[in-house]
Amino acid sequence: MKTKIIIGICLFLYCSAFCQNKKVDSLVEDRTKKDVLEEVEERKSANWKDVITNYYQLALKDLGGEDQRFELKTTLFNLKAQANNELWIDYNYEKENFARNFQIEAGLSLKDDYSIKGFNYGLGWAYNERDRSIKTLFNSKSSVIFDQYINDLMDAKAKYSNDLIEAGDTETDIKINKISEIEKKYRSNENVINMIPLKDFPEDFRKYLSDHYESYPEKFMKLSRQDIEEIERQPYFFIGFNGSISNNTKFLDNYKIETVYLRGIKTSRLKMEIDFRNSFVITKDLVSDTPETNKNFISQLGLNIAVLSKEKSFLEMKPSFEFRRNLMKSMILDENENFFANTDIRIRIYKDVWLPLILKYDVKKGNLFGFLNVSFNFDAVKKE
Repeated sequence: MKTKIIIGICLFLYCSAFCQNKKVDSLVEDRTKKDVLEEVEERKSANWKDVITNYYQLALKDLGGEDQRFELKTTLFNLKAQANNELWIDYNYEKENFARNFQIEAGLSLKDDYSIKGFNYGLGWAYNERDRSIKTLFNSKSSVIFDQYINDLMDAKAKYSNDLIEAGDTETDIKINKISEIEKKYRSNENVINMIPLKDFPEDFRKYLSDHYESYPEKFMKLSRQDIEEIERQPYFFIGFNGSISNNTKFLDNYKIETVYLRGIKTSRLKMEIDFRNSFVITKDLVSDTPETNKNFISQLGLNIAVLSKEKSFLEMKPSFEFRRNLMKSMILDENENFFANTDIRIRIYKDVWLPLILKYDVKKGNLFGFLNVSFNFDAVKKE
C-alpha cells in the first residue's frame, strides 16, 4: 500500500511540475508580452503619438492659420481588428507587428471660413525596436527573478512531499492537495503574474522555502519596471508619405516624404527622447503668374522632455533647431536657406486630449510664428 502511495505521489509531483511549467511558460510568454506591449503603448509620449498613433488620432492643425487641417490617423491593425476581433487576443496581437506599425491617414484642408479646400492623404511604416525588444524581455533581469521564485517553490514542494512520505504522515495527500489549491487560487487570473505570499502557505511548509522567498515580489516588480524603461529607450524609425489634392492641383502636385528617428534617453526624473526629422516637400505655387513647383528640404533636431505624473506625462516641451533649404535653382543663394529655433509645447488637458502649441523663430529675419493644434488620441473598442 505504501508503495502505491509513493508511486501515486511521484506521479502527482511529476504532473504538477510539468503542468505548472507549461502554465508558467504560457503566463510569461503570452499573457505578459501583451500586458507589456499595451503598457509600453500607453506610456508613449504625445510627441511619439503625433508620429504614429496607438489606435486612432483625431487632430485639428494650425487653428486660425493659413493651413488649417482636419486629420484622422489609424493603423492597419485597427482596420483589420474591426473585421476580426480575435486579433486582440494576446498571441495574435503580438504577431501583428507590421500591421500595428503601418499607419494610414486622411483629412481635409480648410479655408478661413472652415469650408473644404482640399483632401489630404498619407501612409507610413515604422521600424519599431521596442516591439522586438519585448520578444527578448523574458531573458531579462525580471525573468531571472521569476525563474528563481518558481525553482524555489518547486524544490520546496519536492522536499516537503518527500519528508511527509518518509515520516509516514497519514495526511500526506491532504497536505499536498492543500498546497496545490493555494497555487490554483493564485493562477485563477491568467492576465496577471502572481507570486504567492509566504503567509498564505501552511506553517509547516514555510520552512522548506528559501530565506530569499519573501523578497521575490519586490525584486520582480522593481526589475520588471527597469526592463520596461529599457524597452522605452529603444530606437524607432518612421518613414511616411502624405499629400494633398484640391480643385487647382492634381495627384502628386503637393506631397511630402518624411523620416522620423526617436530614441529615449535614460534619466532619473524626466522622460526624454531625441527627435531627428528630415523631409522633402514638393508644393505647386499657384499664386504667381507663371506657376512653378517649389522643392524644399527640411531637417530638424530636437529633444522632447516629458514631465511625468503617475507614469503619464501631463506636459511636454521639445526645443529644436530647424534648417530649411529651397532647392529651386532660380532662388538667390542667400535667400534659399532659413534657420529656425523652435519650441513645441504639449499640454494634456483631459485624459488623451492634448493641446500642442508650436513656436517658430526665424533666426535671420527675427520673426516669431505660432501654430495651435488640438489632438485627441482614443482607443479602439477591444474585445478579448
